[in-house]
Parts: sequence; structure tokens; C-alpha cells
Amino acid sequence: MMDISKGRLGPHEGKEIELLLSGEKAVAVFVEGLPRTAEGPLQDSKLKHFKKLIPTTKDINLEADFLFLPGHERAAKDLAELMKKSMSSPGYDASLERQIGSLLGYSQLDIEMYIQNLKDLGRL
Repeated sequence: MMDISKGRLGPHEGKEIELLLSGEKAVAVFVEGLPRTAEGPLQDSKLKHFKKLIPTTKDINLEADFLFLPGHERAAKDLAELMKKSMSSPGYDASLERQIGSLLGYSQLDIEMYIQNLKDLGRL
């Protein structure tokens, strides 16, 4: 059994570009526009990008920017589809959340800590 108390639940916010360029992460998603730090790597073709509208349960579409390393377009498209399923369904699905977390580069320990947090909050 995994000891989730050793996890460190926290976002990659502000570090995504660095994590992508170091290869620690293959895909990142932004819902509030791309950070300025993405401009150079996109121009140099070190990173690839696409936008996708993600429908939500609140009848609004979220415009998401997906950044990914060359060769990881399939993972980015898979992430977009998983997010679409997750955001258009009421509540959370642990299996979907695990897949999303994995594609976003979180450790299994951190993902399980996140799932446990959702359970503790009564959202799962």
C-alpha cells in the first residue's frame, strides 16, 4: 500500500515551461492563456501548441492551451479528451483524474494524495 502522507500535493503552476524543457513533463495545459516564458521555446520549436474548447457542466466552454514536447502530440490530444470527459460530467471520476494527473507529469504518489483529498472533501 502506498503511503500518501509522503506525497506533496501542489500545482506545477509557474514551473510548467521549465519542467517541459527539462523533459520532466511532456504536456502542460493552461486555461488562462500561455505564459510569456512559452514564447521563445515555441518560436524555437522546442515546444508545440494547440488550443481546444473544453465544454463544462456549467454550459460554458473553457479555452485551453496545450503545450507539449515534440513527439508528444498524442499525449496532449489524449489529455484534451480526458479533460473534456471530466469537465462535462458532474462530480469527479477517480480513474479519469488519475489519467489526467499522469499525463500532466504528477507522480503516482501525488495523484493518489489528490484523489484522497477529493474523497475527504466528499467530491468522490
